[in-house]
Amino acid sequence: MKDGESKYAYKKKSAWELFSKAQLTSAFAFAEGYKTFLNEAKTEREAVRVIADAAKKGKKRMRQIGNVEVPQQAFLAVLKLD
Repeated sequence: MKDGESKYAYKKKSAWELFSKAQLTSAFAFAEGYKTFLNEAKTEREAVRVIADAAKKGKKRMRQIGNVEVPQQAFLAVLKLD
């Protein structure tokens, strides 16, 4: 214990002390992705383009995953629920 420190004093812990290895790895992966984004999108217009491209890719993926067939009778029944 240092001079002037109480054994009851609160000591803050940093993320390095609190996070697990998996959490730190995840944080570093996020940071790398963010650095890539900042490198590609240096202006506001470029940022909008990059985000729009990512949204288009996500929409294509959603279309591939979320293909659901609804019977015509069920669809019409929902429309008549007024």
